[in-house]
Amino acid sequence: MGTTRRKVRRIFRMDLERQLCRVTSSGMRFSHKHFSEQLSSHNSSFKSAWTWFILCLTLYTAVMVPYSVAFQYNGSPQASEKQLLFWLIIDSFVDVVFIADIVVNFMTSLMSDSGEMIKDAKIIQMNYVSNWYTLDLLSCLPYDIIYFVLNNVNNLDDKSDSNSSATSLFSALKVIRLLRVARVARKMDHFAEYSGVVLMILVGAFGLFGHWLACMWFAIGINTICNEDGNLTAHNWLVRFSVDTSQEYILLEDCVLTYGPSHLDAYLAALYFVMSSLTSVGFGNIAPYSPYEQSFSVVVLIFGALLYAMIFGNVTTIISQIYADMNRYHDSLNSVREFARFNSVPQNIEARIMDFMVTTWQQTKGIDTNAVINLCPKDLKADICVHLHRRVFNGHRCFLEASDACLRSLALEFQTIHVSAGDIVYHKGEYVDEVSFVARGILEVLQDGEVIAVLSNGDAFGDNVWRRPLSHGPAKCVVYIRALSFTDIHVIKRASLKKVLGFYNDYAKSFDRELKLAVNVCESVHFRKIKRRKPKLNAADSVTGGISSILGKGSLLKSGA
Repeated sequence: MGTTRRKVRRIFRMDLERQLCRVTSSGMRFSHKHFSEQLSSHNSSFKSAWTWFILCLTLYTAVMVPYSVAFQYNGSPQASEKQLLFWLIIDSFVDVVFIADIVVNFMTSLMSDSGEMIKDAKIIQMNYVSNWYTLDLLSCLPYDIIYFVLNNVNNLDDKSDSNSSATSLFSALKVIRLLRVARVARKMDHFAEYSGVVLMILVGAFGLFGHWLACMWFAIGINTICNEDGNLTAHNWLVRFSVDTSQEYILLEDCVLTYGPSHLDAYLAALYFVMSSLTSVGFGNIAPYSPYEQSFSVVVLIFGALLYAMIFGNVTTIISQIYADMNRYHDSLNSVREFARFNSVPQNIEARIMDFMVTTWQQTKGIDTNAVINLCPKDLKADICVHLHRRVFNGHRCFLEASDACLRSLALEFQTIHVSAGDIVYHKGEYVDEVSFVARGILEVLQDGEVIAVLSNGDAFGDNVWRRPLSHGPAKCVVYIRALSFTDIHVIKRASLKKVLGFYNDYAKSFDRELKLAVNVCESVHFRKIKRRKPKLNAADSVTGGISSILGKGSLLKSGA
C-alpha cells in the first residue's frame, strides 16, 4: 500500500513538473511576444501627451523642490500640519508619476543613429539603463514619505539631535530631485529651429536659475541667523531686513524663531537681491554682511556675469534672426530702387516691379519654393509637388482617372508662375508651347481691344499642344491675356506633357477626352453681325404706329419751332 502511494505521488509529481515546464516555457515566449507587442512608438500620440505631462511635472519639481528645502527643512517658522500633509500628498503623486515614467521608458521604441526604429526589448532596456535610468531612479525616490515617517518616530522618542540630523540629511537628498530637469535637456533639440520658443526657454531658464539662487540665499540667511551664544546676530541680511520692515524676529530656546517676515516677503526680498546681482545692478538696500553671505555673493556675481552673457547673447542672436527675413525684404526693395535709378527705368515700370515684389513677398514670405524642393530626394519631392499642385489636380476632370504614379510624374513637370495685377501673361504674336491652369486669381482675354473672356479659378487655357507632334513648331498667340489681380498659374510644357502621356497611354486617351480649354489662345474668335428683322404689324398696329409717328413729328416740329 505504501509503495503504491509513493508510485502515485511520483507519477503525479513528474506530470506536474512536466506541465509546469510546459506552461513556463510557453509563458516566457508569450510574455516576450506580448512585451514586444505592448511597446509604444516613440512618436505616438500617447507618448507625445505623456512627454508634455512629464515636462509640466518637471517644471513643478524645479520650482517647488528648492523652495521646500529652503523654507520647510530649516529653522524657519514651520507651516501648519495640514499644509505639510497637502504638499506631501502632491509630492508623493509626482513621485508615483515619475516611477510610471520609468516603466514607460522601458516600453518605448527607439530611433537608431541610422534612422531605423528599434523595437527589440533587450536593446531598449540596455540603452535606457546605460543612459538615464540611474538619474531617473534617484530623482523619483520618495524622500518626503521617508522624512515624514522618521520625523514622527523621532518626535515620539523625543530625539531632537536625530531629528535635526534627519532634517539636514533629507533636505540634501531632496535636492537630487532636480535631476529631473535633465529630462528637459533631452527635448531641447526638438525646439532648436523655433526662435520664439528658444527665446522663451532662455528667459525662463534665467528666471529659474534666479529662483534657485534666491532659495539658497534665504537658506544661508536663516541657517546663520544665530551666533555661537544662541542669540540673533546683527551681521545677517534677514535680521537687517526684519528690522527695516518692522517685523523683527523673536528668538526662543534652541534658536527657534517666531514672528518675523513671512515666507513670501522673505522670498521676494531674496529674489530681488539675486536678480539685481545677476543683472549687475545692485541697489544696496539688501546686502551681504556675514562671511558666508559675502562668499555666496561673489559666486553669484561671477555666475551671473557668465549666465547673463550666455543667455542674453543668445537672445540678441535670436532677435536678429527673427528680423533677418524682414531685413532681406527691405534690401531687395532698396536694390530695385537703386536698379531703377541707375538704369533710368520709367516710373510706371518701376511701380510695377515694386508692386510685384511686395505682392510676391506677402504671398510667399520670401520662401524660395524651388530651393526647398531641390533639397529633397526624388520621392519626397514628388509628394511635395503633388501637394503644391493639388488645386489643379482636384479642380479638373482630366486628372480624375490618373493613377498616383501618373500624378506624381505630372506634378514634377508643373511650374508655378506668380503674376501681379496688370501684367500681361501672353502677348499677341508670342509662341505658345504649353498648357496653363488658373489656381488663384482672375485673368481677362483681349482680342482687337475687346474683352472676349474672363478666366478664374479652375479654368485652363493655352493650346492643344498634346495633340501636336514635337516635330511641329509651336503656334502663335492671337490674343492678349492680362491679370486683373494677383494670380497663380500652373504651367506644363508640351515636351514634358507628351513625355508623361507617352508613359501612360491609357490615361492619355482620358486626358485628351476630358480636358476642355476655356480659351485657345492660338485660335481667333470670329464675330458675326446679326441683322435685325422688322416685326410684321397687324392693321391696328400699323394705324397706331402711324398716328404715333405723326404725333412724334408734330412734337418734334413744335420743339423745333
